[in-house]
Amino acid sequence: MDETAGIAAVARMLSRLADAPGGSVAELATELGIGRSTAFAVVAELDAAGLVERDAGGVLMPGIAGGRLGLARFGFGGIATGVEALLPILRDDTDASAFLVLRDDDSELIVATRRAPWDSGGESPPRLVETTIGRSGLGFTCALRLGLRPNASEGEVRSATACLERVAACLSSELMKMRRG
Repeated sequence: MDETAGIAAVARMLSRLADAPGGSVAELATELGIGRSTAFAVVAELDAAGLVERDAGGVLMPGIAGGRLGLARFGFGGIATGVEALLPILRDDTDASAFLVLRDDDSELIVATRRAPWDSGGESPPRLVETTIGRSGLGFTCALRLGLRPNASEGEVRSATACLERVAACLSSELMKMRRG
């Protein structure tokens, strides 16, 4: 792979995934005008570096290192390790898709997602519950959101909400330690 073409492909791939996670390597190659072999080589390197990862269906999303960079950019770098550990647990314990959301007055950005096995990632799940983790010194709010099954019972919603609030409290505590430290 030509080094300049590879660097340009890395930049375009990361930019696209930061703006809109999702899609297979082949789909992104076509969308970004990158040769398939170059795209697969780039994704392999980005995956090895932790900047991207593929879910079980081959859909690309920001990886652990990518998530850390994204959180640091908005003043939440100190909770990256907790998010990495707790988001999959939150998903598994609630059977819901778990999202980490950052927002300011004008926009919202989902920086980490762990989809439940039943959630194909098409439309947003209609039953959403959310709780705030905290605000950064840069003016951004960080929140956890769960996307529950459309047919979730009220008991399941209450249980998932309680779990969501416990995880948010842990992350909020980490955020407070970060500010004091």
